[in-house]
Amino acid sequence: MGYNYGKKVFDLWGLACLLGLSLCLAGPAQAQNITYTGDGAGLQTTPAWALGISQSLYPGTEAAPGASNNTITVNYIPGPGMTDPAAIVGGLSNTSAAVQNNTVTMLNGYSPFVVGGFSAVNGAVAGNSVTVGGLSSIDFRLIGGLTLVEGDIYNNGVIVKDQARIETYVYGGYGGYLSGNGNVYNNSVSLSGNAYVRDGRVVTGGYANGLGNAYGNTVSLEGDSQVHSVVNGGVAGGSGDAYNNSVALSGQANAGNGVYGGRANGSGNVYYNTVELSGNAYAENAAYGGYSPGDGNVSGNTVSLANSAQVNGEVLGGYAYGTSDVYSNTVSLADSASSVGDIYGGYAGSGQAHDNNVILSGSAQAGDDI
Repeated sequence: MGYNYGKKVFDLWGLACLLGLSLCLAGPAQAQNITYTGDGAGLQTTPAWALGISQSLYPGTEAAPGASNNTITVNYIPGPGMTDPAAIVGGLSNTSAAVQNNTVTMLNGYSPFVVGGFSAVNGAVAGNSVTVGGLSSIDFRLIGGLTLVEGDIYNNGVIVKDQARIETYVYGGYGGYLSGNGNVYNNSVSLSGNAYVRDGRVVTGGYANGLGNAYGNTVSLEGDSQVHSVVNGGVAGGSGDAYNNSVALSGQANAGNGVYGGRANGSGNVYYNTVELSGNAYAENAAYGGYSPGDGNVSGNTVSLANSAQVNGEVLGGYAYGTSDVYSNTVSLADSASSVGDIYGGYAGSGQAHDNNVILSGSAQAGDDI
């Protein structure tokens, strides 16, 4: 388990892709059904445009990797005599063809890097899924669908369940790691059972870089699942909008460092995002329906707490740090739900805040200002 991965891997990956786009002209491989049991059989080096990672598990061959309709199942207990895949990729391509409908299932096992579908250039990435269960662990990246540049990312998903332990960032979909205009929509991340994501490792339903929008992405935490870091429904990391994204916590689920329904880091607007906590769910630090540290307006977002859910910090329907306006956002607490910190329907740093609402019912409690 000693692979030395870091952000430089993605930087090198992107450079390799951009330099090597014309190096692989072979046709796509036929769909495959692969089962890996830890014996090293079938491991191979990824293509140069995919960093050339040795001992990796993926469909097709280095000259002609498989892009779509592949199934990979991993089931072994890591230890002496076992060979851990350095990367697992359900489908991959460096052409404009779509990478779609690939499935990766880890019943037990270990790999630093697991991706359902990956496109190095302009192809869409859609309908790919990764399920991690049993006693599996991953510690570099876990992503349902990934593009380096152009191409939409949609309908990809990550499921983490059972006793699985994730020591890294988790994305249902990640669009335009280097740059791009692709939208990221309807991707999901779901945690259940006793699934665990370590501190400092963010979980995001969908992340759109560059000019892309992030919308319709979801994150759900159920059972006794725990994320010891930030949870985002959808993020527009460049200049796009973030809208109709959601985060839901239920049961005994725990989010350790803030929950954001939707956020836009640049000039994009943030609207119609939701955060819902129910049962005995707990969020540390803060809960935001919509959040903008940049220049976008924040409107129509909601945060709802019900049953015995608790936020140990602030609760804000909408928040804008800069000159943007914040309006028509809502926070509601019902039953015996509670917040230890301040509650704001909407809060604007230097813009206008208007028509925001806070609704308390039942025996709900607010710790400080409303």
